[in-house]
Amino acid sequence: NDQLNIDSDMDIFLKDPKNNLDLYKGDFLQGFFLKDAEDYEYWIIKNRSALQDKFTSEAFTSIERDIDLGNYDNIEQRINNLIQLDEFDEKNFRLLMKFYQNTGRNVKVVETYQDLSKLLNNELGVTPDAETKKIYEKSIDQIDLNNTKKKLSENFYYGRYQEIATVEKILKTYREDGSAKSIFLSGEAGSGKSSLKEKVFKNKKDDFIIIESFCYQAEKDYSLRSFSILMDKLSKVIEDLDIELTEFLSKTASELLPRMNRNMIEPELLESSDLINCKMISLTLVEILRKIKDIKPLVIIFEDMQWMDKASIKLLTSVMLHLKDEVLFFLTARTQNNHSLEDLITSLQRYNQIEKIKLERFDFENSKKFLEKALPDTKFEDAIIRKIYSESEGNPFFLSEYINLLKLDSDIDIMSSKMIDTIKSRFLYLSEDELKFFLRRSGFGHAFRNCKPG
Repeated sequence: NDQLNIDSDMDIFLKDPKNNLDLYKGDFLQGFFLKDAEDYEYWIIKNRSALQDKFTSEAFTSIERDIDLGNYDNIEQRINNLIQLDEFDEKNFRLLMKFYQNTGRNVKVVETYQDLSKLLNNELGVTPDAETKKIYEKSIDQIDLNNTKKKLSENFYYGRYQEIATVEKILKTYREDGSAKSIFLSGEAGSGKSSLKEKVFKNKKDDFIIIESFCYQAEKDYSLRSFSILMDKLSKVIEDLDIELTEFLSKTASELLPRMNRNMIEPELLESSDLINCKMISLTLVEILRKIKDIKPLVIIFEDMQWMDKASIKLLTSVMLHLKDEVLFFLTARTQNNHSLEDLITSLQRYNQIEKIKLERFDFENSKKFLEKALPDTKFEDAIIRKIYSESEGNPFFLSEYINLLKLDSDIDIMSSKMIDTIKSRFLYLSEDELKFFLRRSGFGHAFRNCKPG
């Protein structure tokens, strides 16, 4: 009937697709089916494909233009609609990544790229093309740049002024009078032991020879591992300073060094009457350290001594007691039970050879000052300060991480990856029985019923 005025949304769309994109609601005649009608099937598939191609082409152009102009209204949803039509079309993912990049959401760019990579690899066995990778790599660079700009400056330091003054006074006495008193710095993880050490010794290399050795949790069962690191560094110092050792000392040291570095000295040898026993190793080390300190005051640093093996602690006790006030040892450890370490400190205290310094958590007022000094241009609401203090409990590491979250405009209700990793590390080396005991005591046993250590 020519008199009837019938409007078809398909005709309207095809005449002006640019201004009628909203008319496309899905496949042409979606759900409509005729049995045993091959010609119909061919016709409908052809039309569906043509209409979808026309829509995706026009929609892509429209979204791309809006992104370039900074018109971001409903952009994310519009792009996701395109992706749902063809999940293997990379150009739609690039559009989404570009939108995230332009709006400063580089982490979302990385997430989108990783999702796309997984999809293409699992389904097609290919990787994203060069153009997609270029957008991804730009965001990676931008993330690194943002972190460099926004994270808490490495030069930032707050508090511990009394503790720093104590260490500086001891160092001054050693430098001027040649009389050393060793230092034992303790505190919980994140209390600032390493930061204090870095601040104190940063500009001291002209006044002292400083040799550092570290104790690692994964190596706590390796005998004398901490001393093998120390001996490697002592060898280099002897070579750099062109120090001449006596024939006996040189021969003994050459015997000890390779054996220690290959962990060939077993702990029971330190108790035996064998030539290479604790006394021989100790006296050799003492003489080498004296040779070095005669040239310049010597500071030996051992960090994280809570993980030092018993053989190393026994050897260190002997060396320090023999040297008395000739060499300054700077020792750091977490406040946790280690009977061998406690015996070492007690022995040294008996002869007034060591100063104990313990780093406590910041109280509320110092935590507040910490935040205000780190972010001087930020006006904190009292509720925010109290929340951060409640969550961090005044631990400097966690305070610093909350500052980094604030600088990055992140949600402070969500812990950073560093916070999570630090908390996880506390439980990595618990035995199964120890972990079960902890879960029962904490009341979380029901939530971690299938939890396994390590």
